[in-house]
Amino acid sequence: MDTYPGDLLTGVFPLVFAVDAILPSDTTSTESNDENDKVSTKDEDAEIEQSSSTRSLFDRFLDAISIATNTEEEQDSASKQINRAGSETLASLLRGDDKDDSSDEEDDRSQDSSRRNAFRRNSPMSSFRGSKKHASGTSATFTSTAYARVLSLESFFQRARILSISTKHGFPPSKDPEGSQNRTVVLAQTRSHMTQGATLANALRLKNIVENQLADGILPAGWLEKHVHALPSVLVVVTTLCANGNGKPQEAQDQHLLETMEHLKYNLASKRDCHIHIVCLVNDSPSPSVLTTDAWLTFVKYHTELPSTSISLLSVKDLASDMATLSPSLRDLHATIRDASFVYYLQQARRNKHKHNVLGYEQQPTLLPLATRYCFKIGVFYEFQLRHEKSLKYFALAYRHVQSYYQFLLSGSPVNVEMRNPQDEMQVETNDDATTGIEVSLADASDEEEEEEEEEAPSQEEELKRVVSQEEQVTGDLAHQCRAVADWLNFKLLKAAFDATSLGAKDEGLVAASWQWRKHAQVMLRQTDEDPSNPAWNFWAYVAHQRLVMSQLVERHPPTDATVPEEVLIRCSPWRNYLAAAEAELMLGVEIRKEESVGAALAKPGGQSMRQRFVGDMDSEGLSPKLQELLQQDHTEKALQLVLHAIELFEQESKALAEELENEESEANKPFLPSGSRLYYVAGGLLVGMKRYQDAIPCLKKSLNACTKREGIELSIEKMLVECYSNYIPSPSSDSPEEEKDSKMLETLFHPGLLLSEVHPVLEKYSSLRESDNLKWNMESTDDSDMSLPFSFSVTFPSSTHATAGDIVTAIVTIKSNLPYPVQIQAVSLKSAPGKILVPLENLLNAQNAEKRNERGIIMSPMSAVWFSTNIALPRDLDKLPSDEGSSSSAVPSARPRTAGVSSAAGARLVSEDRYGSEESNGQWNTALLGGKPLVCDGMSLQFAPVCEGNCPFISLTIKKNKTKSVAPPKRTPFEVNSYIEEAWARPEYVPLTQGPKCLRVLGPMPHMTVTNLTDTVVNGKALEGTVNRFLFQLKAGATESCFDIEYSVTVSTTIVTTDGTTADVNPEDGVSPSTEVDMAKVVTGKRTPVIVSPDEAGIGHRSTGFGYDLPPGWRLEGTGHASDKAMHHVRNLQAGDSTYISFEMYRPSCTLKPLENPYDSERTNVDEYNQDEVCQTDFDISISYRQSRPAIQKAGEEESQKELSDSVVLEHHGSVLWESPLVADFSLDGRSQQAFPSGSRHPSNYISSTETVNSGSSGASPELSLINLERTSARCVLRSKVADDGLGIELSRIGFEEKDISLDKGETACELHLQSGGNSATPGVLFESKNNDPSRILADGSKFGLTYSVKPVMKQKYLKGSISARLGVIWVDWHPVSIPLPEDISHGASDMKRLDSHGPLRLKEPATLKFRGPPCYIENSPFETVLESLPPSPRVATPFEMTYRISNKTAMQQKVSVLMSDLSSDETRERGNVSEGVLVSGLIHGEITLAPFETQTLSYTALATKAGKTTMPALSISSDRYKTWLIKDQQQGSREIFVMP
Repeated sequence: MDTYPGDLLTGVFPLVFAVDAILPSDTTSTESNDENDKVSTKDEDAEIEQSSSTRSLFDRFLDAISIATNTEEEQDSASKQINRAGSETLASLLRGDDKDDSSDEEDDRSQDSSRRNAFRRNSPMSSFRGSKKHASGTSATFTSTAYARVLSLESFFQRARILSISTKHGFPPSKDPEGSQNRTVVLAQTRSHMTQGATLANALRLKNIVENQLADGILPAGWLEKHVHALPSVLVVVTTLCANGNGKPQEAQDQHLLETMEHLKYNLASKRDCHIHIVCLVNDSPSPSVLTTDAWLTFVKYHTELPSTSISLLSVKDLASDMATLSPSLRDLHATIRDASFVYYLQQARRNKHKHNVLGYEQQPTLLPLATRYCFKIGVFYEFQLRHEKSLKYFALAYRHVQSYYQFLLSGSPVNVEMRNPQDEMQVETNDDATTGIEVSLADASDEEEEEEEEEAPSQEEELKRVVSQEEQVTGDLAHQCRAVADWLNFKLLKAAFDATSLGAKDEGLVAASWQWRKHAQVMLRQTDEDPSNPAWNFWAYVAHQRLVMSQLVERHPPTDATVPEEVLIRCSPWRNYLAAAEAELMLGVEIRKEESVGAALAKPGGQSMRQRFVGDMDSEGLSPKLQELLQQDHTEKALQLVLHAIELFEQESKALAEELENEESEANKPFLPSGSRLYYVAGGLLVGMKRYQDAIPCLKKSLNACTKREGIELSIEKMLVECYSNYIPSPSSDSPEEEKDSKMLETLFHPGLLLSEVHPVLEKYSSLRESDNLKWNMESTDDSDMSLPFSFSVTFPSSTHATAGDIVTAIVTIKSNLPYPVQIQAVSLKSAPGKILVPLENLLNAQNAEKRNERGIIMSPMSAVWFSTNIALPRDLDKLPSDEGSSSSAVPSARPRTAGVSSAAGARLVSEDRYGSEESNGQWNTALLGGKPLVCDGMSLQFAPVCEGNCPFISLTIKKNKTKSVAPPKRTPFEVNSYIEEAWARPEYVPLTQGPKCLRVLGPMPHMTVTNLTDTVVNGKALEGTVNRFLFQLKAGATESCFDIEYSVTVSTTIVTTDGTTADVNPEDGVSPSTEVDMAKVVTGKRTPVIVSPDEAGIGHRSTGFGYDLPPGWRLEGTGHASDKAMHHVRNLQAGDSTYISFEMYRPSCTLKPLENPYDSERTNVDEYNQDEVCQTDFDISISYRQSRPAIQKAGEEESQKELSDSVVLEHHGSVLWESPLVADFSLDGRSQQAFPSGSRHPSNYISSTETVNSGSSGASPELSLINLERTSARCVLRSKVADDGLGIELSRIGFEEKDISLDKGETACELHLQSGGNSATPGVLFESKNNDPSRILADGSKFGLTYSVKPVMKQKYLKGSISARLGVIWVDWHPVSIPLPEDISHGASDMKRLDSHGPLRLKEPATLKFRGPPCYIENSPFETVLESLPPSPRVATPFEMTYRISNKTAMQQKVSVLMSDLSSDETRERGNVSEGVLVSGLIHGEITLAPFETQTLSYTALATKAGKTTMPALSISSDRYKTWLIKDQQQGSREIFVMP
């Protein structure tokens, strides 16, 4: 970056000139006065006297004025700017999202007004009149960016440069002091004249200026240096004032001041509106009077024509102030100088803004150089003001202008040199109101002026000659200038963005830099043939310089924020940019070597180049000096240094990434990207070209390790390595094993892309150096089809996807040569987990597709594949096979193993192999077929040698296959990598699928026996409560096994799900013993736990279970009731395919009725506690153990006996059964049981306001029956089978009614229930007794059994005044299950089942009993008695008949009842269906009756039928006024019907 000007690198600083206008005599006088002063104390003036003796007043003034401090105004302004900053990012500025400049102008005017107000506040007499320090003015209000907030935190005096100049200082001259002869001004005036009067002359003049005038340069050389170092923004003139103010020394001092002011004004051009400020130093000992200072101020203002704000009085004592004790006068002077400097640069920026706005470059691209110039100047002037956000905006705009002009120049459009007509120039009118001109460049007065300044107009003939001579060069010269100016602007924008990145604006700065560099590379670094003036070497020199600058910038400001897009991180990567710079330097070296002869011819000894007028323009010698300079450089060495530095940065980044991941084996330690491989590749190639083979080998090896799957670059690296080894072979060293050194060498030589002629000489040379004819080579790979290996191989298992430990399996070995020359293979061995497997030579000689065979092996053709089969003996001990590493990373040790592979190959199958595809296979998991370990070929060793003339050593190659990382999540579910289809069946293209998977699942000894539940298919998985259930199973040996010492045991467990959804486990852990029988009964009583039972024909077993119930006669507990004894169950031996049968029995009792709590409580809801809706499931596990003998084991050890070679295996069979109650009882009321004469019952259903039955229970439950004491009630019971649809039949034996008295807890009887009808006199209480030939006793699918019975309640005298809620008795049922016979093949041929005659529910010796409670009822002694005494059943037409009701009051109170007979013509009566047609009734239709205590009255009606047939009588309703209940309510059940005879 040393090619850039220093002011461009560090930035511009506001320039302030200080003029020493103090006469030497004044200084001496001042010092003398200080020494003779008696007023000031010694302590106060000690510092002033000490500095006065060593430094002058002017030097002390410079020290005081240079103090870097932030005034209150600066602090307030900075804080307000930060708070009001907008959200626009720097990236939007560089993309060109410009907004209207009106806001910028308003901002400028706001700042200008603020600073003018500050001038007015800074009175020169403020320090002498005792006035307080004024508050700072309102700071500028503008919209900034986050980036600007980071860069704009410096104060003015931290950046300002204050220089001392003499009173005779000369400023750079200007030929256009007024700024009125500028070509932009002329263009604006011409356009103004054209607007005022559109004459032909004005039109021609405008056309001549716009179309024929072309700027011959973009940015004047030296302009930046002139404004930074030579043109100040403020002139500070320092003078003194004596104590009396009117002596001769003061007159001389004032005269010297006036001469200095006159000289400065004379040298300054009028367009340079530089602010001049006079500072008068006043000694405080003695202090001058106010009249003296006022007179001096009046004098100075009159002669200098300066306002009072441009003159300041400063006490000498204030010069000793520091940053902490800064005096108000010195603080105001600081603010005045700062504001004056900002105003000056603001005016310069506005002047150039006006020129840019009136230029009209949008319609004329030839004016873009001037637009670029103005934008560059505006950006610099804003940078002077510390307004970086606006500065960057105009720098970005200038960059877009120069980029557009560069593309315009390359597009081939005609560009003419500027043609001036002297007559037209003379006719240009000056406009005093026009904007002043632009500044001149920093140069001598003779030849260093700006391009805008007018020169002496040559004649038209001379101008024409100049055009002819320069027309072909001007376009190329401007293109060179465009590249140079674009370089400056690009650097300025990039540096600002990276500085913001370092200062905290990471995201915005980095993204902005990336965007700017992308734009710059797309246009300025794009090689094109459209620019003939830019040869290839010059283009690559420019590219190399740009990329080197970018590399240095990103190295100083590396990206550290990972939140930015990846594209930005890649573009701003330091080592990537250094690699690009090195490649550009290489291209430059290539093009420079092509120009060596041309450069020698162009050399001109002793030639002197002309000074550049513009940035980037060419002198008279063109590009010759640059070419000569580049020819002297070693570009290869420079490129090497750049790429080595890039490698250093890359390794640092890789190391940092590895430390961040905390993994030393991380891929970050290697060149994990293709770009990283290219780094080492470029470095190695450069070293090879420089014949530095020893240094090139490590770089090329690192590149080779990184470039995987990239055959083109890999082959190129191999060829360079072969070249290195041909010239240099590393000498053997003791720091590494011989095998490792051989592997590294052979890995390079035997690349598939290298020819034998290239490999053989190096191999022979290396073998002689090693003094060995057998070299060892170890390789690792993860891809079976990796073509970079010399050989690729695959081992598959064609016979089966799984095998048993100890078996002998067949494997197919396929070897493919990737070498382009024939090789001889002498021996092959396989590597697997059990150990090394040697392949017999006869198997190798039988290889298919081999070119030749001899006693030493086979010869393979180039790029061919051979395959052969061999046998592998599996180890009998499964522990010798390691588990898949993938499963060890599981975080769920108890989870079920899962697989996505083919079921058999993955060790998991839904059903056994012999049932796969059959109709009876239900697709459930068979856990007995889970497990095993995978067996894969982990590597291969072979001895080979290239087939060639001469002696070629044999090479022992060992290829090890590393496991690939599975994509399955290891922390959730156990998995095995080889269990997946993609892994187990992956293969190279040359291996067909018919050769089987490459993974063989080795299982332990696995039972092949199948277990079939024969009972389950008949009973549909159901079992009956109250009887013993037998479960029958078939055991069938596998087709490839013989079974010995077969034993089995049964274990059951029960789970009950109650009606409320809760789950209860009723399985005791250790069974029942006498000592725990009482405690266990408390736990399981009422749950009716199922148990395993066995026949007890002798009757010596225990019928008591300890679970709250006893077993039926003839049965006893088996084992603990939940687990049987294995030693008691033996089965005969089975040969292959034989079958036998086993069985076990279980029992669960029927439910028993629980006593009702408070059965007499009339307020409680009667809920049946007989839990018929609970679900009880019993799971049973049958464990079958036996010794297994297989033919594969016999083949492995033929001399041993069959039983000695058997393995012990265990088969687990799981099943479940649901317990069901055999019968369900549904109760309903008889049609007349709910009478129309409720007799005033106080049951809620009899209330007058009641509209529906109360306490009807839940859905499906019997409604509560309202009964009256001593009144007969009929009920109906319907029995149906719950298991009939499951194929189970129920045989009814007897049904009876149990006259259950309703008693209290203390045993006192409250009510008795007497059976009135349906009973058998021979057996009291029996309602039904079956006969052998009665078909109704069998309840099959769809059949029901119903019966009706009558009951009369009799309440005890004590309870007649209350009510009782109870159940209407108990119905008991004696039943037998229908036996299920054994299948025919079992009953006729199986000797094991001769003692059995049936399975499923068994018929016991005694019937099982099941009880059901009757429907709920409400029993009450009613307050009234209502009886229908007379009603003829069949009256005749036209014959009157009587209908009489008797009503009795059974209480000791007077009762009033209401009578209402329905209106025959009422609409309401018709809607209810109680319409009586053809009957005329006379009697009490609507009225009241009063009944005395215990009185009985008769209510009689006379009726006359008018037509014959079925007729409905009118509905009669009688209600009690006291109880609000019904006595008679015909509407409840409908009116009575009669049949009228003719």
